[in-house]
Amino acid sequence: MCTVTVLFAIQIFHTIITIVIFFCLGYIIYGACTHERGPLLRICFLVVAVEAAAIAVSGFRCPLHLLVIEMTGNHHTPDILFPAWISKRIMKAGILLATAGILLHFRNQLAAGRN
Repeated sequence: MCTVTVLFAIQIFHTIITIVIFFCLGYIIYGACTHERGPLLRICFLVVAVEAAAIAVSGFRCPLHLLVIEMTGNHHTPDILFPAWISKRIMKAGILLATAGILLHFRNQLAAGRN
């Protein structure tokens, strides 16, 4: 298979994964604000935990970005189909949203324990 085709497939896959993860992060925050506790919330926490573990194992770099660098030998080749100004901020935004969601749920747990 041509390298360009494989690269495009990785970019599409990475874009879809990122959209799903950010949906999960949004749902975790929504769940904290509405005190939701359903199975979808647990799935979202699992998705975010798996992503965090994958990033941690890869030295706190996106594994798909590292794959693209290995394939192309170029650190500047896009690994996702978002504009560069978004892709540069995805990891920071994800960490911020995950932290906010976890802290909100933790706050809810503490408040529930007091009642």
